[in-house]
Amino acid sequence: MIDSSRHFLPVGVLLENLDLMAHNKMNVFHWHLTDSESFPYTSAKYPNLSLLGAYTPAHTYSIDDMKKVIDYARLRGIRTIPEFDTPGHTGSWSHAFPALLSLCYNTNGQINQLPNIIDASLEANYDILNNFFTEALALFKDNYMHFGGMN
Repeated sequence: MIDSSRHFLPVGVLLENLDLMAHNKMNVFHWHLTDSESFPYTSAKYPNLSLLGAYTPAHTYSIDDMKKVIDYARLRGIRTIPEFDTPGHTGSWSHAFPALLSLCYNTNGQINQLPNIIDASLEANYDILNNFFTEALALFKDNYMHFGGMN
């Protein structure tokens, strides 16, 4: 597992890791691409997710970058399973979609409880998620996708 959402690595370093995985007969690359900290995954449908949610514009993976990594892995017998944390750990999504996150109030009436969880009460959020994951599923052709989880 490589957590590019918290620790961005250039494509060349990812390819080196895939070579090391192949040498050690490891066949699943779990690529943690989004979290509250940053959004380095470039979406064709929603480019503002990475434009506004990545650490910097230089800390993003273009669609061609991701295809290169996926193909490089495949040619070495390695599956690439992306992780897009949802419905929690979505703080980086809110830079592009401010209304995406829930407004959770504490006992003092302040909004500070779980400020990075998608608001399931808004129908528009389901449209965003549907469009986003339809696109991601077309790029990552594996039968599995990881959506994170909260401890």
